[in-house]
Amino acid sequence: MLTLRDSPAERSAPERDALLRAALRAYPMDPGLALHRAAEALRLRRVELAPPILDLGCHDGVFAGLALARPGARGRLVGCDRDVPAVRRAVRAGAHRALLAGEAGGLPFQDGAFGTVVCNSVLTHVDDLEDALAEIQRVLQPGGRLIASVPTPRFHDWTAPGRILRRVGLNAMAQCAAAAYDRRWHQRHLLGREAWAERLRRAGLELERWEEYLDARASFLWSALFLAVRLGVGRANLGALLRRVLPAGSRRATLVETKLAVWLGPHLAAAEHGGSAWLWAVAGPARPSRRTGGVARSRTIRVGVDARPLMVTKTGVETYLAQMIRHLVASDADLVVRLFSDRPWPNPNPWGGARCAPVVVEPRARIPRVVGDGWILRDLPRELAAAVDVFFSASTKFPPGRTPVVVTVHDLGWRGLPAAYTRQERLRQYLWTRWAAQRATRLIAVSEFTRGDLLRWVPSCAGRVRVIHEAAEPTWRRVEDPQRLAAVRARLGLEGPLILAVGTLSPKKNLESLIDAFARLAGRGFPHRLVLVGRVGWKADGILARARRTPGVCLAGYVEDEALAALYSASDLFVAASRYEGFGLPVLEAMACGVPVVAARAGALPEVAADSALLCDPTPEGLAAAMQRALGDPGLRADLVSRGRDRVAAFTWARAARDLAAVLAEAAEARA
Repeated sequence: MLTLRDSPAERSAPERDALLRAALRAYPMDPGLALHRAAEALRLRRVELAPPILDLGCHDGVFAGLALARPGARGRLVGCDRDVPAVRRAVRAGAHRALLAGEAGGLPFQDGAFGTVVCNSVLTHVDDLEDALAEIQRVLQPGGRLIASVPTPRFHDWTAPGRILRRVGLNAMAQCAAAAYDRRWHQRHLLGREAWAERLRRAGLELERWEEYLDARASFLWSALFLAVRLGVGRANLGALLRRVLPAGSRRATLVETKLAVWLGPHLAAAEHGGSAWLWAVAGPARPSRRTGGVARSRTIRVGVDARPLMVTKTGVETYLAQMIRHLVASDADLVVRLFSDRPWPNPNPWGGARCAPVVVEPRARIPRVVGDGWILRDLPRELAAAVDVFFSASTKFPPGRTPVVVTVHDLGWRGLPAAYTRQERLRQYLWTRWAAQRATRLIAVSEFTRGDLLRWVPSCAGRVRVIHEAAEPTWRRVEDPQRLAAVRARLGLEGPLILAVGTLSPKKNLESLIDAFARLAGRGFPHRLVLVGRVGWKADGILARARRTPGVCLAGYVEDEALAALYSASDLFVAASRYEGFGLPVLEAMACGVPVVAARAGALPEVAADSALLCDPTPEGLAAAMQRALGDPGLRADLVSRGRDRVAAFTWARAARDLAAVLAEAAEARA
């Protein structure tokens, strides 16, 4: 049985076991390498790493996947290795957000692209150490960190195995050990702390920390095992030899038994790949690249966008696209946006400007609606090849061709709740989403819930999915003006206290259960009215019929943002009752307007609301109980309002746009 005996004391046994199991799954035929990867991953998890992170010499990606695949690093890990087949294997493993073939002496990245560079015994194998360190310094941001596992002379003492072999009378093997010792390689690659500090200083890096993680008593065992593997000593003979040398029950003997347990014929990866120390180095001011292998300062990226949603009635997807474009153009990202549409823009065009140019492509193709969109499949591709570097879609629709594409997956409700969709819509969603999962350069999921849903359906796209949360627009704030509040009430014919729900009238929103819950609440003496805001969607007949025969329910239809902010502010409670939700933007809008929120424990709603809403089961009983509790407890309502304001601040469109700009640059680089 394998055991991680040299892991940090502060790490719990369950975490060590979980890491080891994950490594064994990744290397089912090589438990020695699995043991090594898991031990290294534990050590690296002790430190905080500033994203983006470059895993230099990523090989198959498993080490970084174990060490860095945690919530804080997800979506911000890039791998690079000169072993192209290994990079392809890592793509399938999905540990990194991007993988490129390249060498340490000529990294295919822009200056200052990374906050952290991690190397696992890579610097020992580079052809030119100074050149490699200079390239690492170039791609690090000022103040960024290099964290590297490096061998040292102390832990690779090739004379110790020779002494052991002579002690037991194996002089011939001792001579082989002496012959295997390459003094020049030893002097060149196995450096001590001071030697590493000097080489780092010459490259513009300052040694910040040095940590050795094997004691000297055990160091010769690594060398002995490594040498025995090279000399072809069998497992039984090696065990007998070492048991003659070491006292039974000692720490070193236990370590030997662990290594023997992972023996695999002619090679022992745990001994062969072992690093001996971790070094931390901090990057100084940026320097020019020493060679042409690296990428120069970033060029302006031309981003094409399917802008047709900006020309229709604004709902969730349209709001998402409008805010992303607005904040992309306002950001400091080096890009220009070209808004492609199939019809002329209104005058005046709100999207003009130096960094945002509308482009009209007249539709000519005719493709049956059941399949999809003839304009994006036939007309748009002809305009893209020379016009943009990357194409962004706020949905899963994108044009075919060689242009890199970034698509947005808002939810997979057509799979999770198929009864809420028409057969034609399910087919259309299936075709577009499946094609996007297979062909898109990058996919953006608007929540961790949506990401998990997508990966359960198409696991192979794991390495291309990034999570970028939505946010409430800055214009959403509580309305205190009595005249505005009275005007929206008069416009909709509303009197008395209100309960509000916002969203397209469709079965996915679970509005029939909400109406039933409201009827129960009214039967208990609550004087409120239930206001349903949203346009009519598919399969809405049951919702409309239930609403019309239930006293106190108002169908407000579509309400513009300015009036909706006043309606939020005039309400005592907002309820999100959906059985399936990819994000739930109205939850943040209500919180921004100072309204307490009751949300169903379904879809992404718990992820978005967290502890800032009263969560409940999406049943009439559960909704009624939660609504009654919120309306009957003023202290709870005040606490939910306070928590809601703090929760809204955690989501901003500016941050979302910066993350999107990084994904667009990454996708554009993939073509280059």
